[in-house]
Amino acid sequence: MFYLRNKITPFLISFTIVLFVMISCNNKPDGIINQGKMARFLTDLHKLDGALQVKGLGATQDRENIYYYNSLLKKHGITKAEFDSSLVWYSKNPKKFEKIYSKVLVELQLEDSIHKQKMLAYEDSVMNAVKNIDIWNKNKKYILTKDSARNNIDFKIKGTDLFAQDIYELKFLHRIAPSDSCVNQSAVFRIHYENGLTDSVFTTTHNDSILRRYNLHLVARFKQKIDSLSGSILRSSKYKGVQKAFVDSISLTREYSPVIQKEMQQEIEQNKTGNINIDPKKIRLPHMPKSIPTAKTGKKPNI
Repeated sequence: MFYLRNKITPFLISFTIVLFVMISCNNKPDGIINQGKMARFLTDLHKLDGALQVKGLGATQDRENIYYYNSLLKKHGITKAEFDSSLVWYSKNPKKFEKIYSKVLVELQLEDSIHKQKMLAYEDSVMNAVKNIDIWNKNKKYILTKDSARNNIDFKIKGTDLFAQDIYELKFLHRIAPSDSCVNQSAVFRIHYENGLTDSVFTTTHNDSILRRYNLHLVARFKQKIDSLSGSILRSSKYKGVQKAFVDSISLTREYSPVIQKEMQQEIEQNKTGNINIDPKKIRLPHMPKSIPTAKTGKKPNI
């Protein structure tokens, strides 16, 4: 019996010591932040450090950035003393600290993945966005009197970036007095393709002193580069020399999709088979109207 007691006593003492150590490790002192809250705070802390470094402001521990650090503590309802003591305690319990940082890493990786997806979506939307620019290269306003030199307001615009599927709109305010000597007044707008083809649209104008707004639309319907754009705003079949006209707010807008045009340009470069006529009833890109616009009014003259 005495022999058995001597055998059991050391074992009980060892067990008691181990149990005491385990209890001591598992029971955190008062004021130690729990693992979940600590993980959330450290995740936000790493995000803040990254944001400050991107802006060239250093880390949250720098004196000049103490405001951001204190704001983060306030957001999580933690005092600096609580965080410091918790950091020391978890450092002495590496397995628990490892669990915390595994959560932090998961959250940061998730955040990084979401950020990359947003950036890709943004870049995609920017690249696919339809652009609209005014390429008119002459005066926006003309006042022509009997003392002015005869002016049809002819224009020609060349550009290496003009391309298939461009949508063009020539707009202007226009008023011609009855005393103007022009006959069969009209305005015309043309697209000249690199291969020699030409598209055109026109509208008749009126010498009745009424101010009107005119819009001429053209879609570059051939899968070809465009050599130039041309036209006349005060066109007429004949005149005696007297002119009295007012033209204002002239613009020539180009609407296009950079991505679509880049793809078509690559296709044309790879396939040098000649002209491909795009039927708008069968092929319509997202930025194009449902049908190719024609002249608003008038009959087509010899152009």
